[in-house]
Amino acid sequence: QDIDTGRMESNKTLNFIMNNIESIMHNGHEFVDLGLSVNWAVSNIGAKYPEEVGRYFSKEEVHAPELAGKDLAQTLWGGEWRLPTYDELCELRIACEFNIKRIELFGSPGFLLTSIHNDRSIFFPATGMLCPQEKTGEKKLEFPHAAYYWSSYEREDGCVAQLAMDDAMCSEQDFGPGIFTALMVTLMPAFGDSPIRPVFTKKA
Repeated sequence: QDIDTGRMESNKTLNFIMNNIESIMHNGHEFVDLGLSVNWAVSNIGAKYPEEVGRYFSKEEVHAPELAGKDLAQTLWGGEWRLPTYDELCELRIACEFNIKRIELFGSPGFLLTSIHNDRSIFFPATGMLCPQEKTGEKKLEFPHAAYYWSSYEREDGCVAQLAMDDAMCSEQDFGPGIFTALMVTLMPAFGDSPIRPVFTKKA
């Protein structure tokens, strides 16, 4: 059986599992409507399928001075695709923070997020972060169990906002001691390369 044909059948099953009804495209890339202000791509830039990590980008690439007034995701994918803003990361977190779980999609570990607005889901593969080593400068994959994704937001002090997913320790005061899977929006100095999951604004 042809690999792509077999994969098309798998995608039908995936859409059913994620309650996404059908595949919808914008400028050649599939997206999902989670009931938010933006539609989210189902795959990372550089990935053919949702479970693939795709391409890693450094802060210097995403927030390059020569990109002033432009957007790297828009440059690479065209159409109305762009990097998500800080507010859009927060919107996704609020919609999915209590509906996140670790799964394996076609053998690739990652995180399934389900929206409280319409029960549709999106998968983010565990990406880790490509970090330069202190002695050699060579980049090595760190935190492979976690996921980190770029946004368009960079603060004046150089801190950047990222969507992050990882296991976290639950305190006694909250829900009792234990480990839970957390969906976070971080704002800190960038110390490695991460993928991009583009969005585009919905039409009014």
